[in-house]
Amino acid sequence: MISCPVFLSVCNGSATVGLVKLQRKYLGMGSDAMTFVAVDQNRERLAELTRLLLEAFPGSVIYQHTNPLKAPKDVRGNRVDAVFAQLDPEDPAGAALPHMLHLEKADLPVFLLTDAEAGGRPSPAADCLARPLSAELLRERLSGVLQPDMSGLQQACV
Repeated sequence: MISCPVFLSVCNGSATVGLVKLQRKYLGMGSDAMTFVAVDQNRERLAELTRLLLEAFPGSVIYQHTNPLKAPKDVRGNRVDAVFAQLDPEDPAGAALPHMLHLEKADLPVFLLTDAEAGGRPSPAADCLARPLSAELLRERLSGVLQPDMSGLQQACV
């Protein structure tokens, strides 16, 4: 049995973009591999989010950031399927992130993570997910917003 490779790309500059291209080219990931941006100033929560995304979407490429201002660069320079961000509403950079991402790519799914059920949407460019998160919840919410159909994702890891 061959297991699906797990890739974790921490964005430190242009070298990451080259790494992602190599992963897709040499490991046959093609355009079917999911690519996410994960943002959280808390490194432990960021690691947990990354783990859940990899569990939900094996073989995904995940750009991680503790600084919200770095996320738009990934969206601008790469094919990104969705962004997940736990933001401090008191931090001006965090509060502006959904709008900045919307300017980069208007149809990009952006999920703001909260520690409790949030009433309404804090931004017209974002949706909310309440913690605790699970791989099932991530798959369910993404399947409702991503096109095309994601049913072939599991076949990529044979």
